[in-house]
Amino acid sequence: MPVVPLLILGVGAVALWVLLARADQAAAYLEGSAVGAALGLDRVDDLGELDAEVRSQIERVYARLRARGYTPLVWETYRTPARQAWLYASGRTREGSVITNVQAGGAHQDRLAVDTIDGRSHPSRPGYYGWGSWAAEYGDQATDDDHQADAGARDFFTAYGEEIEAEGLEWGGRWTGSLGSDDPHAEAA
Repeated sequence: MPVVPLLILGVGAVALWVLLARADQAAAYLEGSAVGAALGLDRVDDLGELDAEVRSQIERVYARLRARGYTPLVWETYRTPARQAWLYASGRTREGSVITNVQAGGAHQDRLAVDTIDGRSHPSRPGYYGWGSWAAEYGDQATDDDHQADAGARDFFTAYGEEIEAEGLEWGGRWTGSLGSDDPHAEAA
């Protein structure tokens, strides 16, 4: 059977699954799959997807952070409308916590925003310092290394915020809305 009918059949099967089963299970299946990529659910972590001026500003921020000993890691840049809707559904119409208050549009879709995490390697677990949530994730099982990674991530986001604001961008770490601050987020002011 040719590839196109198979893709149509696959998309149709997933659409039926969404209608008949749970949307959150279908979305979890789709993210990271070929069908999910075709539907625009995958996370984009390419600075080349940003507006040229914002990209230049972020590249300067990253260079200054590296000079300070940090390892900035692009987590997300452009979001398709489908991904933005999928993220908005989290904690509302599908399982998970609320991630964003932006239902449609927004700085990520306009290619004016980037989410950045601390890309230094965790001392003893696979993964990055990231968002600094290791101790919370492991609770009573958290190690000294988890606490070290969390402290390192807090230091990273303080430096990140300084550099973002020095570049004239808006830092999500200053936000005080219903979701609180968003330390990884930066966007055109």
